[in-house]
Amino acid sequence: MITDCQTDRVFISSELSACYAQVAAGLREALGPKLKTIYGAKDVWVRDYMPIQIDTGQFVQFRFHPNYLKGRPKERTTDGAALVALTGGQGHNASCRCCNLVIDGGNVVRWSDAVIMTDKIYRENGSIPRQLLRRRLQSVLRLNRLIVIPREPYDLFGHADGMVRFADDRTVLVNHPVNEDRLGRELRPHYVKVARVIRQHGFTPIEFPYQPREERNADGIPSAKGVYINFLQTADMIVFPTFGWPDADGRAQRVLRQTFPRYRIIPLDCNDLAVDGGLLNCVTWNVKGPLR
Repeated sequence: MITDCQTDRVFISSELSACYAQVAAGLREALGPKLKTIYGAKDVWVRDYMPIQIDTGQFVQFRFHPNYLKGRPKERTTDGAALVALTGGQGHNASCRCCNLVIDGGNVVRWSDAVIMTDKIYRENGSIPRQLLRRRLQSVLRLNRLIVIPREPYDLFGHADGMVRFADDRTVLVNHPVNEDRLGRELRPHYVKVARVIRQHGFTPIEFPYQPREERNADGIPSAKGVYINFLQTADMIVFPTFGWPDADGRAQRVLRQTFPRYRIIPLDCNDLAVDGGLLNCVTWNVKGPLR
């Protein structure tokens, strides 16, 4: 499977500039000609509904039918693969396999032959026995290791990309709540469990700063402020979210520089984006090589 650290092209929805102009501008400045635009999507959260890259020129399109959008069909992009044909002449990839399993792209944290997902996959594919579901996912994604972690309590979306990220073939960054309020104290035992699962699969967890907030927007969506782990990673850079908190922002940047010493580490203010429950990995779809 293609990993984030191999990718050299990044796509965003055409809606991002309209809805979050500062974030779109920051990504354009950081990425230059590597940044492309997807036209025809209904929202900015391209990670969730675009296909998963298995190899150069090979993709898998899962069914995007999340529980948090049930009853809201006008807000759901049903076929991300079809949007590739509208991306400024990039072409539609002929090697895109369709799979009827319900999987959000934000719940696929990948590294070569391993993927981390939350146990949300069991709920949204409840008619399939768990062992059979695991075998199907391992076959479709060509995995040796499928690591299923418990979803975070209170999280509406249940995505792994707000909880963990691979650092390399031996280590995984895992959220470590640093705030001393009620939410921070409640979430620490959860991430001890997540780290235990990571160890059971042969990886070493690294504590990564996490400063969750008890905030919701007008639609009841929990804020993503403080979720530093939801960064964009390509072959040579990491663009990570900041929130105007000097101590916390600086702590996240230091860990990233220590963990990824050969990368350009670029901060990008994401307060406006975070209000609506997502961050930089959520609004980007990165791939390796041309789409055809």
